[in-house]
Amino acid sequence: MITLTPRIFYFTPMLSQNAKVMIPMNAVKGVKKSGLLKGLLLRWVDDIDGEPTVKEERFIWVSERDELFARLVGADGRRWVKV
Repeated sequence: MITLTPRIFYFTPMLSQNAKVMIPMNAVKGVKKSGLLKGLLLRWVDDIDGEPTVKEERFIWVSERDELFARLVGADGRRWVKV
């Protein structure tokens, strides 16, 4: 289950009560539709120990992917570059 709030992106597996992935929205640097199963690739900067590293998380199948993609791209009124 994916939950999107104005500040954080959460991913919680079906059989879990706790979120597996929590990404602050201000750390998200890229969103890409991927795969034949309507997947999504999310790229963000993780700033652990003062050293920024780029991380990626791939979600193989996302229900209502196009709506989630639009909400991620339109968040905070940022300008995105199509690559």
